[in-house]
Amino acid sequence: MQFVTLTQLSQPVATPVGVTTSFAFAKWHRGKTRLPDLLVARDVLLAMPARLSSREGVASIRLPADIVNSAQRALLALLEVVGACLAPQPRFSLVITVQNFLTPLAVPFGTPPHGFGSCAVAVIPAGTSVATFGGTAMTRVEFAKFEAERQSRSLQVNTNLIFLGPPSREPGDSINHSCEPNCGMRNATTIVAMRDIAVGEELTFDYAMSDASDYDEFDCNCGTALCRGRVRADDWQLETLRHRYTGFFSPYIQRKIDAERHCALLTKRDVETLLATYDTHPERALSAALRKCLGMPHASWETLIECAVVQPEEVHSLLLRNTDALDSLAKRLNETRGAGL
Repeated sequence: MQFVTLTQLSQPVATPVGVTTSFAFAKWHRGKTRLPDLLVARDVLLAMPARLSSREGVASIRLPADIVNSAQRALLALLEVVGACLAPQPRFSLVITVQNFLTPLAVPFGTPPHGFGSCAVAVIPAGTSVATFGGTAMTRVEFAKFEAERQSRSLQVNTNLIFLGPPSREPGDSINHSCEPNCGMRNATTIVAMRDIAVGEELTFDYAMSDASDYDEFDCNCGTALCRGRVRADDWQLETLRHRYTGFFSPYIQRKIDAERHCALLTKRDVETLLATYDTHPERALSAALRKCLGMPHASWETLIECAVVQPEEVHSLLLRNTDALDSLAKRLNETRGAGL
């Protein structure tokens, strides 16, 4: 069987679908520290044993070439692991870099003075994967340091996880927004044809399907009958779009939609339970309250904080379990019962 080797960042290997995956597990704590996230990453990606070696924890991963074409799907399951790695004081560091991919059934083209797009050069049947968006996974704080042009070629894949677009434009970067698109999200980074796309037709998707942050809000000039006039971070909340794009939202946006339907304010008993257990188990008490307020019954502490808190400094303090920050959050939940989260 032929293999493609995926190894550390200094030796990336481009697969047939244009995916370059880089893993760097560095300086993790041995001894009593367990690495369940790392084991999940290994099992999901490989579906076969992987062996970590050396004190620096570098993983050299071999993936059968005949399943490389679906490798990006497995990678998506690792995004929660990436988020954990990017939290303050991670147990290990994990870097994933994914190259953009554009179907050979389409080609990019320039659209002066506005930028770039992609159009079909052959009929693209409904259900065809047409592009995979890539980049380097990072937090919102790290993402904010980069220039606007590169940010505009990026994709949000979780609350505090964004794929920063590559330094220079790649073919997969050239998929424009439309308020009446012909493509939708198949998963966190791949878009698929929602219907048959004719030769010469431009490939488009609605940014509301994938993003909920304000880093790329803009006035829309798609010119379709359904044009909203402006693309906003909260467009995913529009009921018309939720109905129209059922099955075509990214997992991140779909989780937000599901959570919004299940969230509820804390009851008097909930607040009493929070206050009664806070002194002995502050994180557990706050987590239980936030899960109800946010409609996320199985979310981790990190995910809850990233969803409930806006200011990066406060997020950082809460993830470090700073006593003052924890007390402030408990007070807020006591006073508001979760309203405004």
